[in-house]
Formats: sequence, structure tokens, C-alpha cells
Amino acid sequence: MLRLPYDEKYRIISDSKFFIEALVFNNCTYEAIDIKVTRFYPGGISNTETERVREEWTKAKKEMFPPRLLLDYEGITVEGNRLLRRLSKYRGFRRYMIKLCNLSIDLYGLFSQKLIGNK
Repeated sequence: MLRLPYDEKYRIISDSKFFIEALVFNNCTYEAIDIKVTRFYPGGISNTETERVREEWTKAKKEMFPPRLLLDYEGITVEGNRLLRRLSKYRGFRRYMIKLCNLSIDLYGLFSQKLIGNK
């Protein structure tokens, strides 16, 4: 069994950092269950102290990700992340985003080939 320490130096984002480390870096899996296991209130610190959340995420991302990857996510904001979470609840949004990502990858491949061919 894999044991991952819970990073207590982050007061607000420790749980999210834990899940990223477990799922992304340690290839752990999860199973969605239809049971409430916790309750939280929207007026908590993670919703009211957005600047502190941003600061913690900035530090945590620098610890977890290499600089090249950080550049790709530099423009994502807390507000943008909330909007994406809201949008992802709508039927069809996920399929739309997958199609959009595939199109972006195809376009990147097309332009990369053209640039390489022109050299």
C-alpha cells in the first residue's frame, strides 16, 4: 500500500495537493461513490480568502511541477477554475472540451509539420 504524507504546511489546499500527488504522480486510482462523506460550508476559508488560496497554490505548484509545465498553467486563475467546474456540470461540456482539445492538438501537429517543412 502506498503511503503519501499529508502536507500540513498548506492550511487551505492540502487535500487538493494530496489528490494531485496521488492520482497524477503516483498513478493511484479512485472510485466515485454516491454517498455523502463530508459537509462543507461555502463561507469557509477556501472561498473567502482567495488571495491566500492563490499564494498556497503558487507555492505548491512550484514544488510539484517543472518550470516548463508551470508556464502552460500560468494564466489559470481561481475564478477561472470555479467557472470550469460549474460548466463541467452541464451535459455535453466534457464532450465539447474533448473535441476542442483534439482540434487544438491536430492544429498544433499541422502547423508544426508546416514549420518543420519550411526550414
